[in-house]
Amino acid sequence: MFPSNEWLRKKIESDPDEPEGCPACGAIAGACSNYPNCPGGQMSYSFSVKGATKADAVTAANVEFDKVLVAQPVHSLDMEAAKTATAAFTNLLADDDKCHTVLSVNGSVYVPTEGPRQVSISISAGLDAPRK
Repeated sequence: MFPSNEWLRKKIESDPDEPEGCPACGAIAGACSNYPNCPGGQMSYSFSVKGATKADAVTAANVEFDKVLVAQPVHSLDMEAAKTATAAFTNLLADDDKCHTVLSVNGSVYVPTEGPRQVSISISAGLDAPRK
């Protein structure tokens, strides 16, 4: 069973320490592009990170994913899959201690009612110019 918009509304109302969020999608006010008139739970994110190693880049990406989850709780539906896919793509890269690892991740989820109707992720993983 997937959380509905009603579940997100109740979560926001039940935790007074959390910032007020969009009642339709659960995003923190300001993170939802349609706040306060959001038609439903469609949220997206985009970030890029760089690490000295592949592991460092994945760790940095996981920090960014956690920030997305705080701002856009609807991503609790796809976050573990997104983290797993990002790590898997990163691990496909050659092991080269002379280069930085650069990741660029974009994702979205659309949950108008009970359960997602669309999920998307785009992952770019690459080795950058040699470290100096």
